[in-house]
Amino acid sequence: MDIADLIKTGISIISVIFAFWQIKARLNIQKMLQQESFHLHSSVALILGNCQTAISNIKSNQIPDSLVSAGQAEGGSQMLLKQTAKIVCHYHNPTDTDIDAWILRGKINEHYKSLFLAYSQQNRGWLCSIYYKIKEKIF
Repeated sequence: MDIADLIKTGISIISVIFAFWQIKARLNIQKMLQQESFHLHSSVALILGNCQTAISNIKSNQIPDSLVSAGQAEGGSQMLLKQTAKIVCHYHNPTDTDIDAWILRGKINEHYKSLFLAYSQQNRGWLCSIYYKIKEKIF
């Protein structure tokens, strides 16, 4: 066996290991997405139920009960807003500068900047930021 065969064998082994690692990473992401999707669904269903109860109470002139239901819907909406900001930051891995760019492009509301900053990373160096900008444009 000469050196070329050893290099080919080494590259093949590394490729197989990398393929298994990618499969494991994809399965972990898929599992997390499944869990998050059911959690989001149940949160939205709860908020919708509170809104419908509030509307029903208003129609039947039960103002104190409708205020309670509206308050529960607002609390659920705030929880859902935090959860979606966390998910967005988890997938996009933004820095403070990225969040400012999202605000300028209208992707997120300026009122929620502090929420996104809570889940963002510190600013990266110029080389990393160029890489992530290229990655964002391509993918």
